[in-house]
Amino acid sequence: MKRSLKNKVISIGIDVGTVNGAISIVDEDLNVLLLSKIPTYQTLVKSKRNKSKLNKETMKFEKDYRKRNWTDFKKLGEMLKPFIGQEIVYTIEKVASRPGEGETASFLNGNSLGIFEGLYSLINPVAFYEPTPPVWKKEMGVTSDKSTSISLSEDIFQIKLRDFLRTGKVDDIAEALLLSFYGLRKYKENEGN
Repeated sequence: MKRSLKNKVISIGIDVGTVNGAISIVDEDLNVLLLSKIPTYQTLVKSKRNKSKLNKETMKFEKDYRKRNWTDFKKLGEMLKPFIGQEIVYTIEKVASRPGEGETASFLNGNSLGIFEGLYSLINPVAFYEPTPPVWKKEMGVTSDKSTSISLSEDIFQIKLRDFLRTGKVDDIAEALLLSFYGLRKYKENEGN
């Protein structure tokens, strides 16, 4: 029995990151339904580390500000809204702190991971996978060299990633696509399809 388009399984893949995160949504026929960087916005936050500095124009001591990126839940919700209620396979890259990575970077990556784990209740997937980078990359046959992820994702989905992201690095959207594929393949293995 063939399923209607409405009842097709779709797979969401998340390459976790505060600035460089990406999301992909594909259907079981490997059609790319959505491929994008994670929407974010920036705010200015007072820096706690730096002492106040003299602004020579105003002759007042002022605190330095730094930019902070936040996930834009409103835009993310708008992106996901058309897919809610469908049979969804949800795959998130399970990131962890890396040797030599600072505390702030580790905390922000963990925060980003928590955001996407929290989306589980909104999405209500039929299957959920959370592989670590070494696990899914080994299974997919890619290495830590990002060009292998780019080549494989373009081969599997028969697309050019530059069609989806005109500027910037495309390795994040490539890995999000591969995570979608990984989840879909795991789901089909487990369901016997």
